[in-house]
Amino acid sequence: MIFLLPFAAAKAAAATITLGEMIAITATTVGIGAGIKGAIDYNKAKKLKEEAAAEYVQMTKKIRRRSAKLKKSSMRLAA
Repeated sequence: MIFLLPFAAAKAAAATITLGEMIAITATTVGIGAGIKGAIDYNKAKKLKEEAAAEYVQMTKKIRRRSAKLKKSSMRLAA
């Protein structure tokens, strides 16, 4: 909810500005807040994606090792 902090400053200035200015300030404040929230979410999503990719690579290596081991042991059984 940090992106709502600029509303406090807008309310303090409301006594001296017109309705149009207030609407513009509010729209700007919401836009800036949404941009900040979007940037935070983007960074979190990027970090999660990197962690998932690393885990995927680790699991594929593990599966390849297991399949190679099974192939090797099955070759001995077939011979």
